[in-house]
Amino acid sequence: MKVLRALLFAVLGLVAGYVITATLAILLLPATPADNGGLEMFVFFGLAPIGGVIGAIAGLLFGLLRKRPPAG
Repeated sequence: MKVLRALLFAVLGLVAGYVITATLAILLLPATPADNGGLEMFVFFGLAPIGGVIGAIAGLLFGLLRKRPPAG
């Protein structure tokens, strides 16, 4: 059960890390009107997967190291 919980947190961390990294990069990186989508492709295929991997590692560690609350 602990492994299943760790995998669930890893997937949730992956999705959250990807979305947060992509959103912040699109909002913070300057774009020009004649960019032809180059910046967006760089963000979604270059930067956001890095955030996803970091989020997955963080979620996996959180799932493995998290202690259960006391029953009762």
